[in-house]
Amino acid sequence: RGSIYGAALAMPQIARSCEWPGTLCALVIRTYFFCLLNFLLQAYLLSMIGTEFNLWFLFAGRMHLCDFGRSIQDCPDGPNCVGPRGTIFSYPRLYDFDVWGTRIFAQDSMA
Repeated sequence: RGSIYGAALAMPQIARSCEWPGTLCALVIRTYFFCLLNFLLQAYLLSMIGTEFNLWFLFAGRMHLCDFGRSIQDCPDGPNCVGPRGTIFSYPRLYDFDVWGTRIFAQDSMA
């Protein structure tokens, strides 16, 4: 009663011992369908967890922020000088992400 796996094992045996009546055949097909759906959903969720693990693990627990700040020597007048939340890149405004996140939190909490 608690899992689809037990039903997937028991239903065909029950249907076979009753000589495969139509109702039990439908229940066996339905049970196998739900078992297949369960396996596919579990595989999908595991693949999503694996994708997130690979994304976060490569960057030490921080999301990949593309190439922000790569061409900072050309800023503030060069291309690609707009950073997170629309800030303009320049060396005096270059902060660690933790400091920047704390500053944004404080700024948002005062507004």
